[in-house]
Amino acid sequence: YIIDRDVDNISISDKNLSTSKEINSALVDVVSPSDTYGDFSIRANESIKNIIVSDFSGNIVGSVSDVNRSSIVVPASSVNIKEPGVYFLQIETVSGMATKKFVLK
Repeated sequence: YIIDRDVDNISISDKNLSTSKEINSALVDVVSPSDTYGDFSIRANESIKNIIVSDFSGNIVGSVSDVNRSSIVVPASSVNIKEPGVYFLQIETVSGMATKKFVLK
């Protein structure tokens, strides 16, 4: 086995193996209060490509594909967020990925 210590930001899922560049999370903002009852807004300094929503256990519960704009309002129910709890938003922009926490009351 050869271990390359210079490789970072490797994501493994049940679908594929990929590398992605983690961007400065300050460039992406979840505009709604961090504790919300429904819709949430995401704003970025550049075009958002995709959003993946996972629960606290890491299970993917929903996604929004082909956003292609710098801001979006997402109804929690449209990404299968139905139960109160902590969720994580993986936001893919043209430059890379940012991860933000989202709490549904």
